[in-house]
Amino acid sequence: MLVDFFEGLAGSRDIQIIATTQSGSVLAALSEKNLMNAVLCARIPDVSGTILKRFEDIPHLSDVLQRKYIDELFVSNWLEFAF
Repeated sequence: MLVDFFEGLAGSRDIQIIATTQSGSVLAALSEKNLMNAVLCARIPDVSGTILKRFEDIPHLSDVLQRKYIDELFVSNWLEFAF
């Protein structure tokens, strides 16, 4: 898959790859390390502008991922309301 290619390329060349997606499947394909380093861009009601937060910094995300898949959390909008 394309995600595997990008992860391999970034690791072998020691580079950072910046990509955007609205696909929970792409997030699900990321390695755990890269998922936790990914950045969530979200619009939250009653907050002006867009919020940026690394997945690693979302409270309780690691615990929730023990019970739910990241693509489920993404499509349910859980991530936007988790912080």
